[in-house]
Amino acid sequence: MDQTMNAYKFIYKYRKIATGVLATTIALKNSLPHVFPSYMFMPFNASFECSKFPLDHQRWLLITTKSDMGYKSPVLPYVTISPTVCCAGFDFLSKYKPENRIGIPKSFYCHNIYEAEAELEIRIGRKSRKMQTESPSERKFLESLVLSEDAQQFAVARSLFYLKDNWAIWQTLVPTAFVFLGYFACFHAPRFIFRGKRSASIISVFRATMFGMVGTWMACIFAKSGLNHVMLHSVDKKAASLSRDYALGGVEYYNKLMQCNQAHRTLLGKKGEKMYTAYGNEIDGWFVNWKGPPNTEKQARVKSILKTFNENVKLVEDKKSV
Repeated sequence: MDQTMNAYKFIYKYRKIATGVLATTIALKNSLPHVFPSYMFMPFNASFECSKFPLDHQRWLLITTKSDMGYKSPVLPYVTISPTVCCAGFDFLSKYKPENRIGIPKSFYCHNIYEAEAELEIRIGRKSRKMQTESPSERKFLESLVLSEDAQQFAVARSLFYLKDNWAIWQTLVPTAFVFLGYFACFHAPRFIFRGKRSASIISVFRATMFGMVGTWMACIFAKSGLNHVMLHSVDKKAASLSRDYALGGVEYYNKLMQCNQAHRTLLGKKGEKMYTAYGNEIDGWFVNWKGPPNTEKQARVKSILKTFNENVKLVEDKKSV
C-alpha cells in the first residue's frame, strides 16, 4: 500500500508534465498513419502483366471520381498491398499539409480471377501464398477481389470523402482531448468532491482518482466508437449518393467484402470463425460494434439509396410514357 501511495504522490507531483507527454504521444501516434500511409508498396509500381495498366487506371479512377464529387485537392496515387483502398492526408492544412495519398489495391488492375490467381500473392493469416481457382474457398476469395469499375469508383470515393471532410483530424484529436479531460477528472474532480470536508484520507482521494481514470478511459472508447459509426455512415452515404452507378457499385463493394470475409472464415479454420460471422461481418465486441457498423448494415444503407435512385428513374420513365 505504501508503494502505491508513493507512486500516486509521484504522479501527482508531475501530473502536468505526464499529461502533456501522454497527450503529445497519443497525438503523434494517431497522426502518423495519416502522414505515412500504411501498407505502402511502391508509388507507381505493380505487375504489368495485368490487363489494366497501373498508371492509366490510377489516373482514370482519380480523375473521374474527383470530377464526380467536385474534389479539387491534389492526391498522389500509389499501389498498395492492402486488399482495400486506403488513404492518408490532412486536407484542412492547405498548402502546409502533407500530400494527400490514396492506395489502389493491386487487385484493381486485374480484369478477372485468372489474372488475380497469376499475379497476386495473398496473405492469409501469417503466411502469404498463391490462391488457386481449383479450390472453392480460394476461388471465392479471388472472386471477391475483382471489382467492377462502379465498385472501384465507390471504394475510391469513400476514401476521397474521408480526406475531403477531414475525418483524419477528428480521429487524431478526439483521443488527445480525452487525455486532458482525464487530467481534470483525476486531479481536479477529487478536490471538488472533498472540498467541504476538513480532511480526506489519501485512500479516498486515490479511489476517486482511479474512478475518474477508468471513467475517462471508457468514455474515450465509446467516443471513438461513435466517431467511427458517424464517419463510416457519412462517407458511405456521400459516395453512394453521387449517382445510381455509385450506389450500384456500393452494393457490389459490400457484397464482395462480405464474400472475402466468408472465404477468410473458411480458409483460417477455427481462427476464422472467431474473426468473422457466417454473413461476412467482423466479430467486434459482444454488445457494441466498436470499429463501426457491420457490413450488412452498411450495405443496407447503400441499398436504400439505390432504391431511391431506381424510384426516381421509374418516375421519370412513367412521366415520359404519359
